Order: sequence, then C-alpha cells, then structure tokens
Amino acid sequence: ILVALAVILLVHMSGHVHAAQVHVSSEAELNQYLQSNPVVFLLISAKWCPHCKKMKPVVEQLTQELKNVLFVNIDADTGSLADKYAPQGFPTVKVYKNGRMVRSVVGEQSKSALRSLIG
Repeated sequence: ILVALAVILLVHMSGHVHAAQVHVSSEAELNQYLQSNPVVFLLISAKWCPHCKKMKPVVEQLTQELKNVLFVNIDADTGSLADKYAPQGFPTVKVYKNGRMVRSVVGEQSKSALRSLIG
C-alpha cells in the first residue's frame, strides 16, 4: 500500500497524469489538466448520442496506444461545460498543446482522423 501511495504521489507531483483517461465536471478541474499536461485530447459527448457511442471504443483504443496524451472526457448530460466547449453538437473533440487549443472537430471521426488531430 505504501508503494502504491508513493507512486500516486509521485505522478501527482510531476504534474503529468498517466492514468490515460479522466472525467471532469468543472472548468477549474479542466483548466488544471490543460495547464499541467503537454497534450490533452478533450472529448465532449453525450450518453444518448449514437455517434458518441460509436466513437467511444475508438477513443479507448487511442487511450491505450498514446501514453503521452491525456484523454479528458466531459459528459454533456452532467453539467454546463458541454454548452461552452461543444456548442455545435456531439461528439466534439478538441486537442490542446501546452494549454492552447490547436484543433477542434465536431462529429463522429475515424481512428486515423482522431490520430491526425493529435499530430
């Protein structure tokens, strides 16, 4: 248990989250991830959205393959963040590098298209 706690503390203190996927529900939490991770893949989706459901396994595959990217999810059904970050619909993907949004796309995407967004 102590070793596990030490690893968690070390990862947290390094500013990089290596748990490949996190869910956020507040803007403060999102901003913290954007500022402390060099590459963030932000997915805004809704449980009722058929295109989101199709894209979910693709994003999970990328999560396993791209260890240097933090995958952040916003559930459109649980708060107002979706209104701000996905005003045009779901799924919306935004890629941030060093805290700055560099790419954004709306709608279902293939794995290769998502991979090319990350660069």
